[in-house]
Amino acid sequence: MNNWLRIGQILQSYCYLCGQKKNAELTLCHGCCHDLPRISHACQQCGLPISANNQHRHCGQCLKTSPPYERTLSGYIYSDPLKQLISRMKFSGNLALARLLGQLLRDELMDKMDSCPDAILPVPLHERRIKQRGFNQSIELARPIARQLAIPIFLNAVERQIDTPSQTGLSKKQRRANLKHAFNVIEDLPYQHVVILDDVITTGQTVTALAACLRTAGVKRVDCWSVARALPAAAK
Repeated sequence: MNNWLRIGQILQSYCYLCGQKKNAELTLCHGCCHDLPRISHACQQCGLPISANNQHRHCGQCLKTSPPYERTLSGYIYSDPLKQLISRMKFSGNLALARLLGQLLRDELMDKMDSCPDAILPVPLHERRIKQRGFNQSIELARPIARQLAIPIFLNAVERQIDTPSQTGLSKKQRRANLKHAFNVIEDLPYQHVVILDDVITTGQTVTALAACLRTAGVKRVDCWSVARALPAAAK
């Protein structure tokens, strides 16, 4: 057996976070999976955590101003240790972590989704950003979910035509201005129900801009999925 393959198999037998031996498809042990900051009750539209006693099942902001997408499903709150895993995936080029996070989101979606979309649209990156990073993390996250649901990932119909500066540290207003005219539909969309998939939804401005673009192009229903959802205090 190839030595590198043997090393890879050995590493996959241990939890990525605590280093304990595990017996599961995921590269996390049962205890570490259990300790991840899951979102149990959330606004159906924007995905922000809300009280289990909220009779409207929507937050006050969505009741006041409805976004251009219908439902958001996020698996976890954007905090450690999940925040560390996402950062390592994006900035260290760790595709194994992309597969892990995609599997975690897949498992959460199986319990929460109410209907299956026609296709998944990973949030597009500008070609310059892809060259720098080497991959689009949202595409890698989408792969295990698309396989599970037997639906396509469509990659070429929407482009990120502006290489927007990093959103990190920007306010909600600054993010909105940063993303103005960022996306463009360049092919006909044969789907009526599309889900946008991203690693983290922070203020929601990226998915809002992309959803508005899809709706203008004729998509009837747009939903959003993400591994994590940032709380408002972290999204200012």
